[in-house]
Amino acid sequence: MKHWLLTLLLATASLSVFAQGEEDFASRYMKLYAEGTSLTCSTVSPQMMTRVMNVAEADNDPHLRQVLSQMKSLRVVRHGKPEESGPLYEKALSLLHHNAQRYQPYGDADTEDGEGLWVRRKGEVILEIVLLSHSAAEGMSIVDLTGNMDDTFIVELLRL
Repeated sequence: MKHWLLTLLLATASLSVFAQGEEDFASRYMKLYAEGTSLTCSTVSPQMMTRVMNVAEADNDPHLRQVLSQMKSLRVVRHGKPEESGPLYEKALSLLHHNAQRYQPYGDADTEDGEGLWVRRKGEVILEIVLLSHSAAEGMSIVDLTGNMDDTFIVELLRL
């Protein structure tokens, strides 16, 4: 009996470690398509998120603190050369569509052109939010938020 309990505990722990080590969309995209391009990826780490939360607390802004507490990390991928960003945008859109079981469009978003919010869920919890945008003037950008978020998080985030 102890052997089975220990095996179950180890299996659960290894699944937890595997789940935490999952690659987010921005990391995967950069790994696949960044080589030979001028794509940039900026990351706000969990430690920096904690510091931002401390600033929100010091400013006595509980609303901002509540929103930030659901986030673990933030990555922004950009390609600022509009004339070169079209193919990179198409690759991002293709990667989202290729992983349709993992990423779904959020709400009533019109995803025919691909722009808008995409989410990765585990039950009711939103593990990742991907915002994909492209314009002829500004190029392409991907904003990737990870954390343990819910639908009200998106509403609250849009209110900020």
